[in-house]
Amino acid sequence: MSIFTSYTRKKDVNKIGVLTTILAVFFLTINLGCNAQELQFNVDNYNIAWDSQSHNSGASMPMVGGNIGTNIWVENDELLFYFSSPGAREENGALMKFGRMRISFEPNIFDDATFKQELRLSDGAVYITTNSKEHGETNIKLWAEIREPVVHTEVESDVELDVTATYENWRTDKLLLPHDTAGHEQRYISWNNLPGNPEVAYIYPDEFEAGDNSMVFYHRMRNEESYFPKIVKQQGLTEVKDQLWDPVTNSTFGGILTGDNLTFSKTTSGHYAQTDFKGWQYETQEPAKSVELKLYTHIAQTETVGEWKSQLMDKVQRNQDDQQLWKKNQAWWKHFWERSHIVLNKDKGPEDAAWRLARNYNLFRYMLVSGFYGKEPTKFNGGVLTFDPKYENEQRYVFKSGDESAMSAYTPDYRRWGAGFHAQNQRLLYWPMLKSGDFDGMLPQLDFYKNTMATTKTKVEHLWGHDGLVCVEAPSATGLLGMAEFGFADERVTGFRHRPKDYEKGVTNNPFIGRLFQSQLEFAFMMLQYREYTGKDVSEYIDFIEQAVIFYDEHYRMHAKQRTGKELDENGKLIIYPTNALEYHPNAKNPTSVIAGMRAVLSGLLELPDSIQSPKKKKRWKSILATLPDYPMGMTSGNQYNRDFEGFKYFKPAENYERNHPSHNPEMYGLYPYQQYGLGMPDLDLQKNTYLFTTSEAYRASSGGWSQSVIHAARLGMADKAGNLIFDKLGNGPFRFPAYFPGGDYAPDHNVGGSGMIGLQEMIMQTHDGKIRIKPALPKEWDVQFKLHAPQETTVEAVIQDGEVKELKVTPKEREQDVIFMDK
Repeated sequence: MSIFTSYTRKKDVNKIGVLTTILAVFFLTINLGCNAQELQFNVDNYNIAWDSQSHNSGASMPMVGGNIGTNIWVENDELLFYFSSPGAREENGALMKFGRMRISFEPNIFDDATFKQELRLSDGAVYITTNSKEHGETNIKLWAEIREPVVHTEVESDVELDVTATYENWRTDKLLLPHDTAGHEQRYISWNNLPGNPEVAYIYPDEFEAGDNSMVFYHRMRNEESYFPKIVKQQGLTEVKDQLWDPVTNSTFGGILTGDNLTFSKTTSGHYAQTDFKGWQYETQEPAKSVELKLYTHIAQTETVGEWKSQLMDKVQRNQDDQQLWKKNQAWWKHFWERSHIVLNKDKGPEDAAWRLARNYNLFRYMLVSGFYGKEPTKFNGGVLTFDPKYENEQRYVFKSGDESAMSAYTPDYRRWGAGFHAQNQRLLYWPMLKSGDFDGMLPQLDFYKNTMATTKTKVEHLWGHDGLVCVEAPSATGLLGMAEFGFADERVTGFRHRPKDYEKGVTNNPFIGRLFQSQLEFAFMMLQYREYTGKDVSEYIDFIEQAVIFYDEHYRMHAKQRTGKELDENGKLIIYPTNALEYHPNAKNPTSVIAGMRAVLSGLLELPDSIQSPKKKKRWKSILATLPDYPMGMTSGNQYNRDFEGFKYFKPAENYERNHPSHNPEMYGLYPYQQYGLGMPDLDLQKNTYLFTTSEAYRASSGGWSQSVIHAARLGMADKAGNLIFDKLGNGPFRFPAYFPGGDYAPDHNVGGSGMIGLQEMIMQTHDGKIRIKPALPKEWDVQFKLHAPQETTVEAVIQDGEVKELKVTPKEREQDVIFMDK
């Protein structure tokens, strides 16, 4: 059967909708009385357990709390782990680790012993167990508190042990960041600010205070070297600096190592994965069968480092019982796993590829908890779970013989694409949290945009003199474009990093992101969707949402008047030009992505009650809606694509662009994320035409990286296509931990996992028009058990076997009338 035949047989969406509604009622009637035990979910079926030690940090296992992430592994009979939190920033804006712990035991509990290392998802902890004839059994439990970034290491053994705990750090000397032109060279540790910068750049050392019984370590921002005032000056905002949001000045990150009967023994030094380090070694004063070590960490802006230390010690002295804290953690994780899950082919086990997809979905969801309560969003390129670059990509980051150097910036802190929050990537981590019900985890990202408003509004008023806010595609942690992205007005700089002196204020000449402001519409829509799903008050975000659309109206009226003397075109429509239609479409006119975003956000504002949006405001939103240009459309032709598909209407990226890049899809944004089109809605054929006839064959055949092909296939109801593509997202990665997904943005590549979560969710359940469509794009041969969230504070639980609904529970019950079972 040809693609065209299959496609045309599905064109009568209305008839299919009636049929599926009838089927839904039938299945609901016969299945609501089924055994509720079928809905039970045991997340420990997805635990990861290893029976041997690891060779390096690339074979580490994640263990997370709500504001901290660790990479844990046992290598050469020593327990090691990195630990980090969102917001641990240094002078260049790079995200740093707190350090590395190395723990050893005497007698050696690993010698001639059985070994097991297990991530137990039900309580979020990692357990390491050894057993030998000579030393009996030893159990090590590592866990992190949910509400505070504190790591516990608890050791229980049949024999008395001497425990040695060494805090290690590689930021002990001033480190030169060499300036060269190699792809992802060492300055890319802080992508936003350093590549192309002709000035000398350094990573500055941390501070270390080894006490008799505890070890304090911290990095205090050197304000005079901070990137924040440099960005402000570079971008012509010095006059309004005091009005800008500043999360950088006087910031300090670090922590303290404490433990049972610890005493300082000596300093150490060594070399791991191309990086020299120093260590501060502590030992238990006498052998014991039970030992606990704690790492308290803290990030804050304080006037003095003394004030920061005082806050840190308050955490240490809070007098909370560890067992009570552990019980609170267990209760949190129990609730976390109860609020949502996905299981595929439940009875087939890990040998089944679809079973592994669901396991990896749940594993990655677990990993994202490391940023739920962080001071800033989780970064798309690994969050706080990155490991040594040598083991992320040995071809790229292993030095040639004789070229290895302790001055290398390819330290454990390194990551590709460095420091910033690239919005096209960031969004993919947060959209899936709606259906997973992880609403608390969304707040760091939503609050980031709320917090930056002091900057993004001030910038618009100061540089252009109108209302609105402007969010750039690749903001630094300050909300402003990084120095390297803005460009340097320096003759030593060439290419798009060079900024002409007469270039438009506030805009980068980088063609990839020059006028790419679409992200503010997408995150505004996400805020509205957050309200739709939770029913919560979003008044703190309303100003952001309003100002995001006001910018487009006022800014492009201004541009049109400057060019033509008139604010609108001859048809009374806004001219959105010059702008970007995502990357690779510079100087675009009327991009589909922007038009779809404006329609979605404005419609969302109009749907809010008058208590939130006054009639006066709604009158303005209706006026802006009326001036939005039509979507730019094209018509397929045999010469352009394939003669069999000639004469089909499709969406263009922008009026002045055809598709010209295999991974960027502004023409598909009406389908997702903005939900202007979908199953059961009018004109879905237009999006099908666009996907089938204008996207590249390579794009439709693969969904690796942050590609959205699987999301588009799912939204179009293409079960077989989506079923094939989802393996590119959630199939096992190349590392020992299967949800350390690979990708072009470093490993673990979080925007691969996030887009995979979206894809699988959309295959199982879609909720775009007030309806709840179950199994809209899931292959027939896959059994599924799930609990997911829908708008109107709704949860949907179901068990589907052999294509039939065996169990369905919708809460609240009155939402059952909105359920449609999509029979494939």
